[in-house]
Amino acid sequence: LQATAACSSLRRFSVSDLPCVSLVTEHGDTRYAELPLLDLYCTPHRDSEISKLIPEEKQVVTGVPVPDLFGRSFDRYAARNYLVIPKSKTVFFINSVGLSKNTLYELCQRLSGRAADQTVYVITGRDYEYVDAVAEACSGLRGVQVTAFTKKIFVYMKAADVIISKPFGMISTASALIGVPLVHISPFGDVETAEAHFFSRHEMAVTAQNARDAMNMAVRFVNERALAERVSTMQALGSVPNAAELAADAIIGCFYGR
Repeated sequence: LQATAACSSLRRFSVSDLPCVSLVTEHGDTRYAELPLLDLYCTPHRDSEISKLIPEEKQVVTGVPVPDLFGRSFDRYAARNYLVIPKSKTVFFINSVGLSKNTLYELCQRLSGRAADQTVYVITGRDYEYVDAVAEACSGLRGVQVTAFTKKIFVYMKAADVIISKPFGMISTASALIGVPLVHISPFGDVETAEAHFFSRHEMAVTAQNARDAMNMAVRFVNERALAERVSTMQALGSVPNAAELAADAIIGCFYGR
């Protein structure tokens, strides 16, 4: 969004006439529509809030590009073999970015007390003081493992039975491409609320307002395989695996088509 705003300002003050394309990664972030001076907008989905506000002639629906490693070809068992996790073990993946320490600890505590044969992976950001604080708080919880952000995050996500995260565009899209049931937790503000609403409306995720509800929904996905398979099916229908290719083609077309 910041880059789009900067390019829009350059256009407004006639500082630059170079082709400008905005790649929208949030389904519910309508602030891009307030920056209408760019040549083209690559939007995440035809039914997203931003797609409804950008003029047809100025947008291409490309989906949200994520690394190829998030694709479905790398299956759950390959990921578990890589991480040395038994196939029969239940695995919860928590993306802690944006979560308060209290909410994160309560969620880990509730999941930890559920069963012995499970693992809760908590992936944090790169704030190592935060990592240490979370690790210390969760050190007494059975089966909870805390780690700083890793480039192998896709392996942890693919190995999971359920992913729990704040409703951010990239992590939500990656979950859908991987095909793992997703629980959005504690949406805050218009953008996160719209993101969660989009995925819930398309049955690609469910939304929980607090740690207790998130735990209950995550456990439902584990216990009710038909529900998990339904969400995975809808994720496949709503995903664009070749989003990066479509966006690249749109950008090149914009550059050479002027």
